[in-house]
Amino acid sequence: MLVSVRRVAPATLLAVLGSLLLAAPSHAADTGAISGTVTARPAGGAAAPYADAHVVLDRLQANGDFFDYDVAGVRPEADGTFSVAGLADGRYQIRTYPDEYGELGQYGYEYYDDRPGPSDVTLVTVSNGAVTALPKTIELQPIGQVTGRVLDEHGEPVAGEVYFQRGQGGSGVTVDAAGRYDTAGPSDEPVLNLLPGTYTASFYPADTSNDAPVYYWRERTVTVTAGGTATLDFTLEERPTATFTVRGSDGQPAACAPVMFWMRDGDGPWRSPQYGPITTDQQGRFRVTDQAEQFRLRFSPADRDCEMSPIPGSGDAVEYWDGAYAFRDATVVSFAGDVPMSRSYDVQLGAPTAIRPGTPTITGTARVGQTLTLSPGAWTPGDADLDVEWFAGDDPVGTGPELTIGTALEGQWIWARVTGSAPGQASVDVTADFVGPVTAGDPPVEFSVPTISGTARIGNTLTAQPGAWGPAGVTLTYQWLADGAPIDRATDPTLELTPATAPAGARVSVRVTGSLPGRTSVSRTSTAVAVEAPEEPTPEEPGPVGPGPVDPAPAVTPGAPAISGAARVGTTMTAQPGAWGPGGVQLSYQWFAADAPIAGATDTAYSPTNAVAGKALSVRVTGTLAGAPPVTRQSAPTAPVVGKLSTTRPKVTGKARQGRKLVARAGAWRPAPVQLRYQWLRDGKPIKGSTARTYGLGKADVGHRVSVRVTGRRTSYAKVAMTSPATKKVRR
Repeated sequence: MLVSVRRVAPATLLAVLGSLLLAAPSHAADTGAISGTVTARPAGGAAAPYADAHVVLDRLQANGDFFDYDVAGVRPEADGTFSVAGLADGRYQIRTYPDEYGELGQYGYEYYDDRPGPSDVTLVTVSNGAVTALPKTIELQPIGQVTGRVLDEHGEPVAGEVYFQRGQGGSGVTVDAAGRYDTAGPSDEPVLNLLPGTYTASFYPADTSNDAPVYYWRERTVTVTAGGTATLDFTLEERPTATFTVRGSDGQPAACAPVMFWMRDGDGPWRSPQYGPITTDQQGRFRVTDQAEQFRLRFSPADRDCEMSPIPGSGDAVEYWDGAYAFRDATVVSFAGDVPMSRSYDVQLGAPTAIRPGTPTITGTARVGQTLTLSPGAWTPGDADLDVEWFAGDDPVGTGPELTIGTALEGQWIWARVTGSAPGQASVDVTADFVGPVTAGDPPVEFSVPTISGTARIGNTLTAQPGAWGPAGVTLTYQWLADGAPIDRATDPTLELTPATAPAGARVSVRVTGSLPGRTSVSRTSTAVAVEAPEEPTPEEPGPVGPGPVDPAPAVTPGAPAISGAARVGTTMTAQPGAWGPGGVQLSYQWFAADAPIAGATDTAYSPTNAVAGKALSVRVTGTLAGAPPVTRQSAPTAPVVGKLSTTRPKVTGKARQGRKLVARAGAWRPAPVQLRYQWLRDGKPIKGSTARTYGLGKADVGHRVSVRVTGRRTSYAKVAMTSPATKKVRR
């Protein structure tokens, strides 16, 4: 690229510019230009032209991910004006320094416009070879200084770093062993480019080992003035900890052994904020703090040394604290209430348990509307009772061997935990690997697991109770099974038990399938019941002879009310009154929430709102007939109504560059309060352990796009997950 400047380029750029001039003669036709004015405003004074400045241009590459740095440089004229010609069309970042060497002095440097660093910069566009005049004057100002001390609650100094952030960018200054820091640096030579403005200051301790205290996060606001010095002190409060020392069966510390932990507040769901890999230290220790009220922890034997080289396995079993082998049996470590500032526990790993888990796998397509199936693998003993739990991230989404994927799971990664138990043995669990992410598809019909009513005895009739299916209009079909095989022509809601349909000893179940146009059909099978042999008939004694038949008084014969449709805000539930008689009976309805009548809810259909979230619904049906007393029947209660959260799409702020920090902006969630969880994604896939509100970009992120998925949860409300737009590709 041919670069034209009105004054000689700074010495620091001569080599680069020279190579550009020699390497790109074919760009001599580039005729674009950027012009502007540079002034400087001394503290308490007026702005004046500043000819000693050094203006540098960086051109954004066509892919929008990286800059070509130092493509042009110029020093202003005496009146502060400058112009850089010979520029190719594109977008440019402009840096302005107080001298040609880019050093801090009386004035700070700035990125256009008025930015202390490369985050949130305003790019300037050159198009069609035209001259672009900067709409704002570049005004250099004296930088300010901040000084202060960092002490703990006992007045003892704490070493570390104070980090100053304005907008998306920032920089830090060291806090020495005496707890002092000063952005002026030694001999009053400034070390930070603190332009006038308001900054958020955070402290990071230098010692983060398991031997050092842990402090509550401290973040303060400080206003920096031109040429002024602000004082900002930090007083840190120590937070309680629990330290676990893990030893193998040989009694030696399990150094750098993998650890997983789950935490929750109150009765909320357990979540695993992994930011790993998480391991014990070289002394086999691992520590948690009161970042949540309750913890469960799992410790594994080390399979690698602290340099990540493989080592022979010890044969020890994975163990939950305290002496458990299944998550559900793990002892809770609590930080609720008045707890000691420091607690220590010993974890002794040992031999595997009598129950040996299989290797579970998940089959099926991870798409909305499809059903996933868990194959548990071969367990020892073979008759161990197995329980299956399904999860999307940390959120439980189902139990049993099948999971039908709803629309709320789109974009999620699905996994399962299998827990095996046997009489007299400790339960053991194991997990199946993630599948996903879940892709879009036709949503499934809303379903329930059917049950069977009636006595399973030859000569009796069984009735399928399908439960609540939806939405309105769903068609249900039935197939009765004997020992898992379909019974010929047994496709009604009822089944008469005969030796031909299901002989004594057979295990009968019913499979219900729900279908609706625009929805994916779902099938669910009831628990099987064992068929008994018929009872021997008992001879009846003859009774007295009475008068002839008398016409009975009119009477209402009630049906058995039920409710169809999912108990969820945003759906419509329908009262199914059952079979009432005789003809002419009039039916009326009243819906209830937690046994309290819902005002105005007197139709056959009802659409729940957030006002009834967490409450079970029922419907009372009253039948009236002239000359007969009214009869009332009430349905069984539904599951508690699941509320609906509303939100806006989250955003990610920060520079997509290795070493920088990204911050998740969650958006507005309603109704408050809503508990938020974060999961950072690399090219749409979860980054293991990255569940904080901020994310530090590392080497693994270079060349990839990063986004964040924010999940909102509130008791009795459906979880909502929203994913932000992805960043540009991360560059070095």
